[in-house]
Amino acid sequence: MCTLGMWAGSGFFVFVAVGGVAACTTGTGGSTVPGVSSTETSYCEQRAARSRSCAPDTGVSLPPPDAGTTGTSSACAEDFRCAVAIYANPEAYLNCKMNPDCSASTSDKTCNAKASEGVSTRDADACLKKRADCKATGAKTFDDDTCAVIPALNAALAQKVVSCLDQPCDQIEACIKSVGDQILQCN
Repeated sequence: MCTLGMWAGSGFFVFVAVGGVAACTTGTGGSTVPGVSSTETSYCEQRAARSRSCAPDTGVSLPPPDAGTTGTSSACAEDFRCAVAIYANPEAYLNCKMNPDCSASTSDKTCNAKASEGVSTRDADACLKKRADCKATGAKTFDDDTCAVIPALNAALAQKVVSCLDQPCDQIEACIKSVGDQILQCN
C-alpha cells in the first residue's frame, strides 16, 4: 500500500494514494520515469544519505534499508512510485524529499506544498467554498485539509476528489473517504 501522508483530518483517513493499482505496483528500479529526473534507486540512495547526514532528520521518518540492499528500502521505493503516480508535479515532491540541506524541511506537508506550487487553485477554492456553504447551513462538513491538497494531485485523481463536492453536504466526507479507500488498494 502506498504510504504518502497527504492529509489526515477528522480522523477519517490518511489519503495516501495513487490513481491506479498498476501505477503503484510497477517498480521502476533504475529506470527513469517520464517527467522525473531521478530513478527510484537514486531517490532512495539520496534519501538514505540525507537521513545519515542530517540525523536526526526532524519531521522525517525514513525506514531502515532492507537487508542486503544498497541503502534503499521497500518503503522508500514505494514512496517514489506513489509520488510518481499521484502528484501533478512528482519532480517537485521528490526533489524536496531529497534536499541535502539539513536545515530544509522535507516533511510531507512541506513537500506536498512544493508539489502544488504553480498549479491552479481553482478546484481547491471551489472545495473551500463548498465546505463554507455546508458549514453555513449547519450541515455536516468535511476536513478543509482535503481542499488544500487538491492542487498537488494529478488531474485524474483531483477530479475524483472534486466530483465528491457534487454530493449533498452530509455525503461528501463519505465520498472522499471512498475515493481514498479505493486508491489505498494499491499493492
